Amino acid sequence: MKMRVWIGFIILFAGIVGFSRRSHPLMTEEDFVNLYVQLARAVEENLADSLALHNRQQEIFEKSGFTREQFDDYTKELDKNPERWQRVWSKIEAQLKEKEKSAKQGKGTKGEKPDK
Repeated sequence: MKMRVWIGFIILFAGIVGFSRRSHPLMTEEDFVNLYVQLARAVEENLADSLALHNRQQEIFEKSGFTREQFDDYTKELDKNPERWQRVWSKIEAQLKEKEKSAKQGKGTKGEKPDK
């Protein structure tokens, strides 16, 4: 009888751990960079409205499948390795510059005639 209880407990525990890992996937470097860039853009777009910023951040986390805690944990891990943080930061900067460039090009072409 005791053996069945222990086996049941082990199966239950394994199921819970397995489910929790599936519901919150591990964050990769690429995931972190993309999430960071989205969050940074949200700050730029909602700087004057803290409620709108909070709501946009929540929306970004929900769509990404990651939690704020996972994001913060990944940041803490990067803090332990400055060389890796620098590499990640370079990727973040490159994506932010690309998005800024795309946004400027999109604004500049509206209503203007193309050069011949």
